[in-house]
Amino acid sequence: MNSETLSAKLFQAFSGSRCLVTGGAGSIGSQLVRDLVTFGASVTVLDNFSSGHLSNLAAVQSQVRVVRGSVASSIDLQSAFVREPEYVFHLAAHFANQNSIEHPYSDMLTNAVGTQLVLDCARNDKRLKGFVYASSSCVLGAQPGVMHEETRPAPETPYGVSKLAGEHYTVVYAQVYGLPAAVVRYFNVFGPGERPGRYRNVIPNFMHRAIHGDTLTITGSGDESREFVYITEAVRGTMLAAITPEARGQVFHLGSGNNVTVRELGQKIVSLSGNRSKLDFKPRRSWDGVSRRETSSERAKQLLGYEAHTSFDEGLQRTWAWINECELAAGCLDREISPVHATMNEAVRFAVAGD
Repeated sequence: MNSETLSAKLFQAFSGSRCLVTGGAGSIGSQLVRDLVTFGASVTVLDNFSSGHLSNLAAVQSQVRVVRGSVASSIDLQSAFVREPEYVFHLAAHFANQNSIEHPYSDMLTNAVGTQLVLDCARNDKRLKGFVYASSSCVLGAQPGVMHEETRPAPETPYGVSKLAGEHYTVVYAQVYGLPAAVVRYFNVFGPGERPGRYRNVIPNFMHRAIHGDTLTITGSGDESREFVYITEAVRGTMLAAITPEARGQVFHLGSGNNVTVRELGQKIVSLSGNRSKLDFKPRRSWDGVSRRETSSERAKQLLGYEAHTSFDEGLQRTWAWINECELAAGCLDREISPVHATMNEAVRFAVAGD
C-alpha cells in the first residue's frame, strides 16, 4: 500500500488508543513512540535506560508517560500497565550477541523471563487489542539461502537462545490464552537514534570512526553480507502486526531486499565522510558463523501489507546526517552501563513526564 493509505490506516487504528512500548527509549522503540504519538495514541514507555536515551524522546517527552524500570520487575510492570494499554509493543531487550556472551544471565533474565512477565501482564489486560514481540534474525543462526519464517531456528549465542524463548512464549500465549499476539523478526535495522558503542551495530560504529578519520575494523573477509532495514520500515511493520487480526500467533520477517556486504558498507561510509579512513580486516569472531543473511518478507507483505520502500543509500544518508548532528552537539558515543549497574538502576522506580 502507498504511504498515504498506510498512514490513514494507522491513524484510524491508533488515534485515541492507549499504547505501551517497552524499550521505548532505544532507537527503534523511540521511533515507534514518536510515530504512535503522531497517529494520536497515548503512550507509556517502560525503559531502564541501560542502553536507551531519554534524549531520543525529546520531541514527544511532554506527551508521553515514561516509567523508569525493568521488564524483569513485576513492580515496574504493574506501573507500566496501570493504564490498561490496548496495544503493547515489547521491544525491551538485553542487546545483543557479544553482550550476551559476556553476560548470559542478564541476557536470559531480560529477554526470556522479562518477556514471560510482560506477556502475563498483557494476559490480564482486559482492554488488550494487540501485542507484538520484537525478535531478531539472530534466532536463525548461520544458515544458507534465503531465510523464511519456516526456516528452523538454530541460535548460536545466548542472545539468539533467549530471543527464541521469547518467540515461543509469545506464540504459546496466543495459542493457549488467546492473546492477540504476533512476533516480528528484525533484520539489521539501522537509522537515527542508535549511538555507537561496544555492543552496538556496525553502521553507527563505522560512522563514528569515519567521522574521526579512524580505521574501520572488519571482522572477517568483508564479503559477509547482511540485509539492512531502515528504521521507519521496521516500525511500520511492527505497527501493522499489532492491528492485523490475521497476525495472531504468527511470526513475520521484516526485511528490505537491501543486501550489502560489510566491505561495501565500509566503503560507502568512508565516501560519505570525505575522510581517508582505511578498512582493516581482523579474524572473524568465534561465535559469528553468518556469511550471508537474507530473508523473504512475503508473509508480511501478504498478511500485513508490509513493504519496505527506503533504499539503502537513502537510509544511510539520513543516518549519517543524524550522527553528524549528534557528534557536533555533544558526541554520540554510547555510554555503557554494565548489567550489574543496570540491575541496581532497576531498583529505582519512578515516572516522569506526562503523569
